Order: sequence, then C-alpha cells, then structure tokens
Amino acid sequence: MAPPPVTTETRKIVVLGAANVGKSSLIRKLLDDQFDEAYRPTISDRFEKTLHWRGKDYPCIIYDTGGQDEFSPIKPEHAVGIHGYVLAYAISSQKSFDAVSIIYDKIVHFCGVPMPTVIVGTKSDLFMSRQVSEVDGKNLAEEKESAWVEVSARDGSYESIANVFKLCIEEYEIRNHPASPPQSPLEKDRNCVLM
Repeated sequence: MAPPPVTTETRKIVVLGAANVGKSSLIRKLLDDQFDEAYRPTISDRFEKTLHWRGKDYPCIIYDTGGQDEFSPIKPEHAVGIHGYVLAYAISSQKSFDAVSIIYDKIVHFCGVPMPTVIVGTKSDLFMSRQVSEVDGKNLAEEKESAWVEVSARDGSYESIANVFKLCIEEYEIRNHPASPPQSPLEKDRNCVLM
C-alpha cells in the first residue's frame, strides 16, 4: 500500500515518554488493532495512518521514539515541522509520570512555544498497581494546557487509541484555527478515561 501523500492536512505527531511505558503498543494498536506482550525497545520509527476527524481525512505521520529520560535531548527531527505530541506515562510508574513534565518543558524550550500535546496515562488495565492518580494526570494536563486521557493498548478498543491521536489533531486545530466549528464530542470532555 502506498503511503498517504503529504498534503496541507497532513499532521506529524511524535510519541514521547520514558522507556517501557507502551509508546510502541499505542501505535501498533492504532495501525493494526493488535497488542504484542513482548517488549522490544524502539530506537526510532515512522508510521503513517489516515484518521478521520470532523468530516475530514488527515493523513498522519507518527514518529515512535526510544524512551526518554531527564538527560535525553529533543532531536531536531522530533521538533521541526511537528504538529503535535503524545506524551506517554504508565499509570503504574511515578517515575515515568515525572518524566512527562521534563519532556514537555524540553519541547517548549526547543520549539520556543507550547506545542499541541496530549498527555496519556497508559496501561490503565494495571489499575491495581496504580502509582499515578487520575487527578494527578488531569492536574498536569491543566498545568501544561494539554489534553489528557488514560488508555490500555492491551484491553482498550481500537477507537480509544485512535481518539488519543484525534485529540492531538484537535489540539493542533484549536491552537491554529480558533474559529473552528462547534464542539466535537472530543472537545466536550478533554479530560477523559478511555478503556
């Protein structure tokens, strides 16, 4: 299958977060509705998927990245020409949650302005091992003026994962086209838990 053509509606989205939070699993679920139990560290990958939002098809180029820590720099290819970010943390890891704030601040420092961002609590199926509360996730999203959701690539639906990336498109559109049409269902509750 040929890749979608790059158009003015193409959205480039980078998925960032600490190692082993499920970044690749989110993308795999989005691409082929599959979940793989095996953990395979990612160096960097690029995927393409067209998403339908508000009556339009948006070809998306999605960049999967290796795990970041407080010492990892933002690479130019993950900042220049990018339309939005999905910042992932595992609800079962306080350390991965703490890394999200550091990564967000690095993006703002590199880009010079706040960027459209969705903060995603992954592994919501591990609620018995929860270290990060929903309130903490929502508060961080408010502080960073970002959307927030919790999802499970293992137990969640394809649509719940697709909504993460649609929220990223929405965040971009809200910031760059403020006179857009009436609220979509995604805008009405930008802080939600998707299972």
